[in-house]
Amino acid sequence: MPRAASVIIPAHNEESVIRQCLDTVVSQDGIDEYEVLVVCNGCSDRTAEIVASDYPTVRLLESPVASKVAALNLGDVEATFFPKFFVDADVTLSDGCIKTMIDAMAETGLPVAAPTMRFDTSKASWMAGQFHRIWQRSPYFTSGNLVGAGFYGISKDARARFDEFPDLLADDMFIPMSFDPHERLSVKGATFTPALPRRVRDLVRIEIRRHTAVAQFHDEFPEALDRASDEAFAQGHGWLADELASPSDWAGVAIYAGVKVWARLAGHLRLSRDGTSEWTQDRSTRG
Repeated sequence: MPRAASVIIPAHNEESVIRQCLDTVVSQDGIDEYEVLVVCNGCSDRTAEIVASDYPTVRLLESPVASKVAALNLGDVEATFFPKFFVDADVTLSDGCIKTMIDAMAETGLPVAAPTMRFDTSKASWMAGQFHRIWQRSPYFTSGNLVGAGFYGISKDARARFDEFPDLLADDMFIPMSFDPHERLSVKGATFTPALPRRVRDLVRIEIRRHTAVAQFHDEFPEALDRASDEAFAQGHGWLADELASPSDWAGVAIYAGVKVWARLAGHLRLSRDGTSEWTQDRSTRG
């Protein structure tokens, strides 16, 4: 069977990162039928211009609405092939990542898949680096049951199980939590690297958005919690106690816990005041 795939990249004012993303996407090999769609939504910078001028094989779609969900739905409608891979504009892919994902999904027959996330903290401050070091030890990463934060793929059968992407901040939470844990595949031979926040103040802003997004998801889809109740999406932090066994980790645990508590309190305040949260970009990786 020929290998086919569509890659959909929603992009809102991503001129500083879109090249590094697309360079790794368009260079993927071993795929017979392959299309890449960048959906510029509400862009006021040079993102669309860069895509149009520097990447002739990429299909550019533009929407005046600054909405990631709207961009996902537009790209989904316009995309041709399955599996469909939804990729954030600030991530980079390993060589052969898409081919490996296609083969793994075909071999297992599983409807939803994500590659393994790699961490690059070389540009992060010491405190932000400590946060990321502890974070990657959380069950969200160690459970081995699909992270999908910034990159996930769905089969044709998976796509038939929902109407469209709902208006949620946690779009990358909607897909994995719409499927049972045994239906989700973490592909070990494929990796991607997200752009991590480099400063603590940027971490706090992103964590506030993450907390309010999770709260919104819980309100909108409470039934999904029973379907997908597994370690990857557990909200508890009991695992942190194990990290205290080594004194060298105490500083990292304190920073991690402090950021999480700060973000949760601020998130509750924002929800009680505004009832929602706007999309928040990490500006430290886009400056």
